[in-house]
Amino acid sequence: MQLDTDTHYDVQLLELMNTGIFHKNQNGKSIESSGTHYRLAAVPTCNNKVKDCDTVYFATYKKEDIIFADFIEPYFENLDNLRALK
Repeated sequence: MQLDTDTHYDVQLLELMNTGIFHKNQNGKSIESSGTHYRLAAVPTCNNKVKDCDTVYFATYKKEDIIFADFIEPYFENLDNLRALK
């Protein structure tokens, strides 16, 4: 059985487990990773605990020739650090 679902075929997932620095300033929000600045999706999914200059995990996507970040989550190194994010 196949479910008929509506997906965004014009959006391609590039990388799921990126890490970078979240920036929020007068020019909007972006993520810097390895010298590259990624702008966020038009309506990004972003954890509400992420603050300016936090290290984050994020996914990169491509639509046409535009690469953008989405699904932004706080970075953690181990389970103890993850518990602190509650």
